[in-house]
Amino acid sequence: MMQLVEWIDKGEMDEERVKKCIDVFNVAGDMLAKIMAKYNYKNVYETLAKKCKEMGDQRRLAECLTSLGIKEIFNCICATGLCDKAIERARFCLDEADKIQTHLQVNKGNSRAQCLAKLGRCLARSDEKERGKAVIEDAIRIREASVETPDDHEEEGGENVCYVMLGATYNDKAVALSFENHHREALNIRESQVMPIYRERLVDHPFTATILNNLSNNHRDLGEFDHAENYARQALDIRLELLADHRDTIKSLFDLGMALKANGKFREAKGFLELCKTMQEKVVIDKTLVKK
Repeated sequence: MMQLVEWIDKGEMDEERVKKCIDVFNVAGDMLAKIMAKYNYKNVYETLAKKCKEMGDQRRLAECLTSLGIKEIFNCICATGLCDKAIERARFCLDEADKIQTHLQVNKGNSRAQCLAKLGRCLARSDEKERGKAVIEDAIRIREASVETPDDHEEEGGENVCYVMLGATYNDKAVALSFENHHREALNIRESQVMPIYRERLVDHPFTATILNNLSNNHRDLGEFDHAENYARQALDIRLELLADHRDTIKSLFDLGMALKANGKFREAKGFLELCKTMQEKVVIDKTLVKK
């Protein structure tokens, strides 16, 4: 992957192949945001965005900007779910992507839905909450249209991908509701609209673990600590098996520790939080993040 980016940056690849590579990188943006280090990811997509500008390709530029915005949201580890600094960095990319896509009248496709959904998350944490909700609903409509149109399946990566991304966008709606402390509504959406899709299409998968972790947090905020503990354990089991030492596994260790603490199981909570600290020191290079 890094070799491809180097060839693109140095002009050692013809334009047709460059465009194909950029398309693949943007289709895989969600997955790469989870598995690549932040600065490697940023360098990759900034390089691709620069190439899009050189080619005068506004559509692909918007898709690269969307991928950069997604990474800023996924990379935030704040207890609030999304801090002001992460929102500022994400919106710098997503607002520009939205502006370009609106000008080009792009009203379908994965990148458009991603841009709207993640921009909606940011708006839901600001004083534009209602606009945020409306933007996420627009993203859901795009996803539902993709699911219902067989001709779109191949273009969007296949039927499974269309369904999974619909579930992911419903989760964006649940995230926005959680920001407003509507935890019961968020929980219901995750249980009825997201998990059935993930259980059928993904089974045990890092994305499934993310939703289990979200459900744990919703139950914890509702004071339902046994359920919170149960979902946190399920998420941790999947992440330990599939991701091992990883930022998401760190989050699961922390959230399980907090669920146990809330449930009065202090000794067990202490054990998981100590494991969390050990893994942080192994995985996270930035010592200020470890301290935080």
